[in-house]
Amino acid sequence: METILTCNPNAPVPLYGNVILTRSDVRNPATTAWIENVENTATHQDVVLIVGNPADPAARRIRLTDAWASVSSHLDEDDDPDAFAISFTDITLEK
Repeated sequence: METILTCNPNAPVPLYGNVILTRSDVRNPATTAWIENVENTATHQDVVLIVGNPADPAARRIRLTDAWASVSSHLDEDDDPDAFAISFTDITLEK
């Protein structure tokens, strides 16, 4: 998955919005369970997206505050989401 994230440090806070993630053919069961758990907009939690290798301390971490999986697209027969949107109320880049 390749994602480009840009931000405006002078933008008003909080920076709410959506991030759309697309899954490959290799599906992590924990991700599928998480999507199914938070697909209900009443279930919110903080999410950290890691750009690159999670073991690399230099990998960029993006914190989505008060997030939920707001939309998913089930294109295959096993009902496992191929793409989903994570909505959030605030976003910060962690260093």
